[in-house]
Amino acid sequence: MYFPEIPDNSLTERIRTIIELSNKLAETFGESAFQFEKPISNEEIILWETEHNIRIPDSYKDWLYFSKRSDIASMAVFYAPDNFIIADNEKSFDVPDACIVIGELGG
Repeated sequence: MYFPEIPDNSLTERIRTIIELSNKLAETFGESAFQFEKPISNEEIILWETEHNIRIPDSYKDWLYFSKRSDIASMAVFYAPDNFIIADNEKSFDVPDACIVIGELGG
C-alpha cells in the first residue's frame, strides 16, 4: 500500500492516525481499497485558485499536501481540486449555491 510522505503541518497527527487505521483495515478490505495519490504542489493549488477565483481553505490544502486525491475504502473519498464540484444554478443536485463538493462520505 502506498502512502505519500507525511507533511509537517496542522494535520500531521491526524494523517498518522489515518495511515495506522488504513494499515489495520487493509486486512479486512484489502490493500487496494486504500488509495492515496502523490501530494499536490503549491503551484497547482495557486493555479486552480486563480482559474476559479476560489480560495481553498488552509486545512484542506494541508490534506492536499499529503495526498492530491484519496479513497479510504470507499468510506471517505477526497477529491483533487480538478475534480471539485462547484455548485451553481445550472446544476441539478442538492448542493447550495456558492458551495463546493470536495469529497464524499459513505455509510
